[in-house]
Amino acid sequence: MNKKAAISIPVRWIIIIVIALVVLILILSFIRTLSREADIRLEEGLGKYAMPPTAVISSPSPVETYTVFQKITFDGSKSYDKYYKIVGYFWDIDSNSIIDSRGAVYNDYYWEPGEYNVTLKVVNDAGAIGTGSEIVRVVTNNKKKSNLKDSLFLIRDNDRANEKTILRLIPVTTWYDADGFHSIPYYVYYVNESGNTLDQSQLEERMDKYDKKHAYIFDDNKMSDNHCSGLDHCVHSWDSYTIDIYREGKLDKIYFDFWSLYEYVVLVNTNETKASLIASLFAAFYNSPLIFVNQSNLDKYKGNITNYERGPTQRIYYVPSIESIDSVVDGWVTLFWDRQPYSEYELRKGNVNRIIKLTSNVTMER
Repeated sequence: MNKKAAISIPVRWIIIIVIALVVLILILSFIRTLSREADIRLEEGLGKYAMPPTAVISSPSPVETYTVFQKITFDGSKSYDKYYKIVGYFWDIDSNSIIDSRGAVYNDYYWEPGEYNVTLKVVNDAGAIGTGSEIVRVVTNNKKKSNLKDSLFLIRDNDRANEKTILRLIPVTTWYDADGFHSIPYYVYYVNESGNTLDQSQLEERMDKYDKKHAYIFDDNKMSDNHCSGLDHCVHSWDSYTIDIYREGKLDKIYFDFWSLYEYVVLVNTNETKASLIASLFAAFYNSPLIFVNQSNLDKYKGNITNYERGPTQRIYYVPSIESIDSVVDGWVTLFWDRQPYSEYELRKGNVNRIIKLTSNVTMER
């Protein structure tokens, strides 16, 4: 019987094939490594010129709220560049395009409330510039009493003579603090006849509308006659409702007590009617009392301006300007305190974001 011849491959050929395969694998691996390194060198070469340094603002934090004159650390020391050395730091902390510091870390403060866009530009030694920014919120040290949020404010203005009282109550019912903007319902109301006032059912309707159980009523002599027995102020209650009633012109009896703390006040000349509304909104943004003052009533308000019982006044603001403030008032103020004037134009243009987004929430009723 014939057997098929077995196919045999010499051992040397097997060895040669294995060696060839190993060499091929090594060659391919070497080519791949060279290609990867070339890509990396190309990427690095391009990166040096195409990639700017990275600006990092590690302080202040955008999630925090700061107060005026509070020391704040501005820290850009964690900025970095992969290929070059950072040689310059340029801070603009109030968006006015003026360099406030050239240090990696420095300390500063704000003397006005608002939302500020903090910008840091870093430069490497190849001249490339990287930019980073954060929004920082700053508020005054002034604080309202917490129980105000449970209240409703009403003021009667039948004879249209209570404009200053209406404007002074705007910063009581609308303000800006660390928790944002706050508005308390505030009605300026009219009744058809001068001898009339809101009755109990009308008051309940308004209070129930906003789920309030406490109301402050100002400049309503008829209601005072009905409930206060000739007094300038009384508290009237029924069921679960409580009403504080104040006779016309008696706002000062309670006005400054709405603040648990105030270190800043806004002054406007009693005769300055043109800027009165914007002064009121300015005071609301600063969460500050608004005082209409001239030399005839300066003595009356000196104690409220100095405010020593709650921590002395730090700054006094004039609206709309120094020129509008009585010279006697200005002379007394400048003996003791720093003061900052603003023209009506400066307030209207809003260059430090003083009044933007602020609404008075005043509703007119007949």
